Amino acid sequence: MLPTLAAGDFILADKTAYKKTLFQIGWLSFRDTVASRADIVVFALRHHAFRKDRPYLIKRVVALPGDTLAMQDGHLVVHPEKLTSLQAESSMPQAYTGIPGNWHFSYLVPTVQHRHYQPTGTDWGPIVVPEDAYFVLGDNRNESVDSRDFGFVRSDELEAKFFMLLHWP
Repeated sequence: MLPTLAAGDFILADKTAYKKTLFQIGWLSFRDTVASRADIVVFALRHHAFRKDRPYLIKRVVALPGDTLAMQDGHLVVHPEKLTSLQAESSMPQAYTGIPGNWHFSYLVPTVQHRHYQPTGTDWGPIVVPEDAYFVLGDNRNESVDSRDFGFVRSDELEAKFFMLLHWP
């Protein structure tokens, strides 16, 4: 998540931000909220859900349920607008060289012909984000393992919402 977060940084995150239950205990209230574009979220991947020591990831939400998105020449395009405000500057000069996983073939828009589709790390899609899911990217786009690799993050996988970076002397 460079430059936003660095290895070893301490953060505060709201574990109640995405809870579906509505109730109130004294001054503390839980509300039904959903993630918004640009939120920094904490989650664990599905295949680690039952591990006691499951690793948590911190990424930025860049696409919401129902959004259509694509990567064109290394730029993320959502509802055909380039997301320059969410496109973090990378400390690495080279482009992302990963190849998107096969997970996204099921989400291609109907006009894309599957047999001619050859995605690369800098050109793929367009795909539609399913209901109750989010597309997340790391701020250090060239070095990040994110939705391009493991697919969408379901809303029930969101553990917390980042709200403060703590600086220690």
